[in-house]
Amino acid sequence: MKALLITFFLVGTIVQIQAQKYKAKRANYLFQQGVNEFNNGNFKIADSLFIESNNNKLSVDSYFNRALCQKELGNFIEYCEILGFTAKSLGDSIAQNQYNSDCIRTNTYYVDSNQKTVPIDSAIYIIKITFLKYKNSQSLLQLNNDGTINFGYNIENFDTTYFSLPDSIMNPLIVEVQNKVTKAMTIAKKDPNFPNYTDSFFYINFKISKNGTIEDVDCSSVFNINPDLNIVIKTSMESQEPIKPVMLNGKPIQIRLSQPIDFNIN
Repeated sequence: MKALLITFFLVGTIVQIQAQKYKAKRANYLFQQGVNEFNNGNFKIADSLFIESNNNKLSVDSYFNRALCQKELGNFIEYCEILGFTAKSLGDSIAQNQYNSDCIRTNTYYVDSNQKTVPIDSAIYIIKITFLKYKNSQSLLQLNNDGTINFGYNIENFDTTYFSLPDSIMNPLIVEVQNKVTKAMTIAKKDPNFPNYTDSFFYINFKISKNGTIEDVDCSSVFNINPDLNIVIKTSMESQEPIKPVMLNGKPIQIRLSQPIDFNIN
């Protein structure tokens, strides 16, 4: 019996080692494919390959190259977030130097409904103004009573004459956008390519153009997003009817939004 247990242990160990070797080999292959696509200017494809490479084996190089993809795509907030994670969490000195050079600072303010600064426990919104080498942006996160994030939006190249969009604009927009997201998620779940598992928390990031169309949909998380999830949600979101354009001072504006999704798929 003891010999049998030892045999099972050895077989299990060998299988585990072989699986790890396969994943490492697969990760390296996907990484090289990502580098090729990057060099050919296919930055979205390259980014998805680096994500899949990381899914097989976590790599500083894959994360760093993901940051470079976001930079080339003009997603400078995502560029700095991924670069910062590579520098701080993975300890990469090159990423840290580049982060210090390109990602200057973020000022965070905790405010009430009148945009007055208040202690964090009394805040309804968190406003983050990010100053980058390439462009400035501001984001506003609306909080639930328990402090979790209910909704967020981001304005790129913001007009410094206003601090955030007034509630009279945001409140109806939040309701309309959340209805669109709910409808899109319902459609996405019926898609045969919808993954049967995912992280329990992620963001759907997207842009509302000046004519109200939903564009540039992309899912993000602290961890890697399943590529299939990204594709089906992008398809279902961008197929939605346009919403009423966001108006400020009598003119339509382009706005980027981020909707948190908190659920499990089993």
